[in-house]
Amino acid sequence: MRPAPLFHGIAMAASIRLAESKSIELVFEQDLETGRVATTAWDDSGSRIIALSCSDTVQLGNQTVTFHAKKDASGYFTIGDDTFPIEEDDSTGVLCSRMYNNEHARAECILSVPLIEELSTIAPDSVLECFADSKDPDRFRWQPIDVDSHEPMNGDNGDENDTMGQRRHLGRRQGCQTGIAQIQWPGVARNPRKWRRHQQLTPSLDCMSAATCTTSVISSRTITHSASVGAAKFISAGYSVGISQTSGFSLSCTANRNQRVCVKHWSRYQQYDVRRKAVLCGRTLTDERYNIRAPLKDQQRHSTHYCATGTNNCRSDGWLHWEDMGAGVHGGA
Repeated sequence: MRPAPLFHGIAMAASIRLAESKSIELVFEQDLETGRVATTAWDDSGSRIIALSCSDTVQLGNQTVTFHAKKDASGYFTIGDDTFPIEEDDSTGVLCSRMYNNEHARAECILSVPLIEELSTIAPDSVLECFADSKDPDRFRWQPIDVDSHEPMNGDNGDENDTMGQRRHLGRRQGCQTGIAQIQWPGVARNPRKWRRHQQLTPSLDCMSAATCTTSVISSRTITHSASVGAAKFISAGYSVGISQTSGFSLSCTANRNQRVCVKHWSRYQQYDVRRKAVLCGRTLTDERYNIRAPLKDQQRHSTHYCATGTNNCRSDGWLHWEDMGAGVHGGA
């Protein structure tokens, strides 16, 4: 293998108009249980697929891109006659990272190419067709990491039980026997949206020694997932979600020279709107609408732990980011 300079010299098909260089992202992923694979090329926004193949080879203009990856997504890829390692390589300016566990492996590589315009784009969900026979195709739906991502906006987490009790007492004192009615979401669009919550569970380890250096991370820890509102305001609204879910894990990850490695975890969350109304003696005391983002109940099915490499994936212990999976309801929610 010989490292190549940046992908600036690649000749594109005549139908592609070229200008200054821009970044693209090449993604190779494997379902380790079925053997299915997919290779995609994404534009610099990370939201549009410009090339897709349900194999380890994809055409990008008039150049052939081929991945030679192992079960942990390590290895190399070629563009024409040029070879690039699947790692962060300062000598070429190619930035690659990996995510893998016993079920799924994914390599992501960012590099500069001549500006690609006027290409027909492919719907991001099209990659799921490559994994149609997987037990959980949604695992292969990924969105770019949002460096500015944050915790969901919280409602008022204060416990309202005392306040509600005072209102009931007031109603009895005034001779009203109707009490308080809780109306959960009458006539309110739930506007469901799907999310994945990613969290780094170990410190980032940098392997900086000899070429044969490997670093193992073995960790065991219980993770608690909580809804974005407190118990007093939590409403499931008909979804299979909970106020709090837990899961545990034990995982070993390995990195080679000049790579950073960490253990991470993702869990599916369902977001939806609710309305909470309290009525006493025919008078509305509170009528509030707010948003809830809550973890799905079956954490064995709806969460997973994985190894990650690269400075983009591994930052600091506890680092949290949210992945927007689009509008709709998670399967099983």
